[in-house]
Amino acid sequence: MPKKYYPGGFRLTKKTAAALAVRELGTARGLEREPGMPEGYFHITFGNLNVRIFPDASDSSHRSSSRLIQMSIDLNGGPARIVQFFYPDTLELCQAEEDIYSRAKGREALENWIEREGVEKCRRTVEETARLLGLQCGGMNMERRKTVNHGIGADFSRTCEGCAHITAEDAGKGQLWHRCSAPGPRRGYTVSTAGRFLPYVPAWCPLMEANKKNGRK
Repeated sequence: MPKKYYPGGFRLTKKTAAALAVRELGTARGLEREPGMPEGYFHITFGNLNVRIFPDASDSSHRSSSRLIQMSIDLNGGPARIVQFFYPDTLELCQAEEDIYSRAKGREALENWIEREGVEKCRRTVEETARLLGLQCGGMNMERRKTVNHGIGADFSRTCEGCAHITAEDAGKGQLWHRCSAPGPRRGYTVSTAGRFLPYVPAWCPLMEANKKNGRK
């Protein structure tokens, strides 16, 4: 009897998807199988936020299946998407795969731009941008996402940006990784992807837990 095939090369159960949702979002309430998708695809909706949890089975020309769990967060009506990758056995974050994903998406965007605008126009734009970079320092500030708090463990009304316990590391190519340095079992976890803060404060934030115990928000 032939071995059953699972997307991504492993079986992602609802129990595992729920554990990841609780760990990152503070709840698995509303977690359901994604209609019309293969086994192992789940989703949750929080107001205008759509969260998908599924095996990473990329068919991109620049990436192959990573055998990791992918969690993507989309804001309805907006082009931004936050993507994270987790090991299926431990649910630990895989920062290296996030970097691979970011580079692949950047390359795809570059190829689409060149195909749409033409080589010469793109070359002139690149040269002008390089010239301007010599006159300007830093980059654009991240536009803070408009989200709401739905009373769950994660705080969707803010991000970790500005927290005194956030440290920044150079990820190369002008991007930064932001990590939580607050004391606790998840010290060192990243709270950003592709240089952007997650659109929420994770449920495991030790400061939120301390404030809750003290009756503060």
